[in-house]
Amino acid sequence: MDYQIGRILDTLDDLSIQNNTIVFFASDHGKLGQNLPFKGGKGAPSLEGGVRIPGAIRWPNRIPSGFAINEPISLLDFFPTLNQILDTDYTLKKLDGKSFYESVSNHSSSIPRMLYHFCGIQIHALRYYDGRGSIIKGVFAKENLNSDGICSEGICNCAKAALIPSEQMDILNVTSDGKEEKLSSHAENEYRSLFLKTYNDFKKEKKPSQQLDSFFRVMPIYPRLHPGILPVHIKE
Repeated sequence: MDYQIGRILDTLDDLSIQNNTIVFFASDHGKLGQNLPFKGGKGAPSLEGGVRIPGAIRWPNRIPSGFAINEPISLLDFFPTLNQILDTDYTLKKLDGKSFYESVSNHSSSIPRMLYHFCGIQIHALRYYDGRGSIIKGVFAKENLNSDGICSEGICNCAKAALIPSEQMDILNVTSDGKEEKLSSHAENEYRSLFLKTYNDFKKEKKPSQQLDSFFRVMPIYPRLHPGILPVHIKE
């Protein structure tokens, strides 16, 4: 993979179009099984190993190189970002993602946001970024993990996770390296109110449309969202 990506970048340089070409690199949600050192793996949306993926951007002379941002960025944000960069007149009343262009081009702080981690149509976790660097997660599901933090069946299956009553959710501070730490009781109560309101408001929303047509309605398949949290690195 490294060699083939290098060929693409070299070709852009050879054609002298590198300054007019944005290169985004991101991955799927990792291999099946585990994504050490994070807990869990692909198929476990409530755990860091189930949502964290690598991300990198190259756009010479427009985006500074050699730095990383720690705010959560989702794959849902790519379209709004390109929409802003291209200054298109394509608008929608509501987009699930938001542009991260200002964050990577000016190192500016972003606004607070909430990300939803789903298993099917069931929320398994909420992730809140306060706009100042702190990431707090409310967890509504407990995966079946072994002592090493790996899904005990080898492949994570969020449908088998034990759901936690919303009032008893786990609330954790997520550090930049993916560790999860307990909060003080005061801070925990503050975020608990925020997560409960978000969770209950979501329950009032209508279900999304099925992904397949009426032929498959005997087996409804709803969109799944594991948003893909990217610690974005800006390539030299």
